[in-house]
Amino acid sequence: MLPLQKPGRSATSVFELCIEKIRSPGLKALLQDLIATIDQHSNLYDAAGISSSFHKIPQSTAVGNVSHADLLGVYARMARAKSSGRIVYDEILASAPNGKCPLCAHRDAGTLDHYLPKGHYSLLVVTPHNLVPACHECNHKKLEAVPHIADECILHPYYDNISTFRWLYAELRETTPPAVKFSINPPGHWHANLNARVALHFSLLKLASLYSSQAAEELCNIRSNLILIGQSHGENAVRDFLLAMATSCQMYNLNGWKGATYEAFANSAWFCAGGYALT
Repeated sequence: MLPLQKPGRSATSVFELCIEKIRSPGLKALLQDLIATIDQHSNLYDAAGISSSFHKIPQSTAVGNVSHADLLGVYARMARAKSSGRIVYDEILASAPNGKCPLCAHRDAGTLDHYLPKGHYSLLVVTPHNLVPACHECNHKKLEAVPHIADECILHPYYDNISTFRWLYAELRETTPPAVKFSINPPGHWHANLNARVALHFSLLKLASLYSSQAAEELCNIRSNLILIGQSHGENAVRDFLLAMATSCQMYNLNGWKGATYEAFANSAWFCAGGYALT
């Protein structure tokens, strides 16, 4: 996962922006009456993010005389092209690091994901810090899951920065062709709740299979180069090249699949001795 800076806009300012062009005076008045409640839930959300307690936020659909569909319509006004709220949608989407989904740290971010799903938390439907740039695959895998305990919350890019500690590892399987298996091994000082959430994040988004497929493609891309290095300079030169690549990749992203892949390659004597050439 890649950490992100929390959006700077307030929930109430975004809500007001999204409803400003509603033509129905009655509906607009009803929505304007919710602004204080939107602010309250936004503050609850922020406190929950800091304390890792999103499961304690009350669910909300219809509120008073405002229906669930009315509140979902506010988000539709944010996501719709050329709408007044679209500027916020685009700002959040553009915050994705190098355009990549912060949830998987690999695929392109092309949509916004409601961290707490809009189908159950409609008062948070346009709260900026509940909206995370994401790829379509991660957004789909999350679906409408509602957390009931803290361990059921995946990592949140705005509140969980685990980028400075190593937790993603890989090992090489001596097969034909070679394969890379990914796993998580959190540092010993982490709280059990964080360990559980990292494990859930890794499992729910199926990152092990995603990263394994990318490692296989990476090997295809560098195989001819490894063969040339091995033929010209031998096994140790192959290992040195792989270690240098691992170090470079991990300096960019300590828990990226690519750094873990090169490390797994370098740590295998079988691979460095010629296993890379098997197809």
